[in-house]
Amino acid sequence: MKKLTLYTDGMCHPNPGKGSYAGIVYDSSNMDFKFIVGGISEETTNNRMEVQAVISALKYIPKEYEIEIFSDSQYMVNVFQKNWHPKVNLDLWLPLLLENQKRNISWNWVKGHSSNHLNNLVDSLCQKFYNENIQEQLLNLNLEEIKQESISWS
Repeated sequence: MKKLTLYTDGMCHPNPGKGSYAGIVYDSSNMDFKFIVGGISEETTNNRMEVQAVISALKYIPKEYEIEIFSDSQYMVNVFQKNWHPKVNLDLWLPLLLENQKRNISWNWVKGHSSNHLNNLVDSLCQKFYNENIQEQLLNLNLEEIKQESISWS
């Protein structure tokens, strides 16, 4: 089975308030970056943005792929690893829970704002979507383009 890796992040400031999300999808066997997805929401919460990041990325990944997801949201990961039951934001959680049942997904928690470069990168992309008021976009970029500060978002 083909395998892809997905790093996601979501943020909101203030919480609740304006928020953003981002996801980076790549093939970890050869570090081939496939795409970035992200966007904003004017009235949301941090938890909603964490979930939206995963939903937005999954809709662009064909179902035949095995997916390893990394998130710095313990809430997000523990819903799947520890069978926690979401009680709010069910409009997002129910479709994600169903999608998780249809796919081969592994969930991993990574400490935020630490030494994990890809988590830090997806965090900075989340900030960029937020600061520049960018609606949901799918960006096909290579690693060098991702590293550049002057990524074209139009």
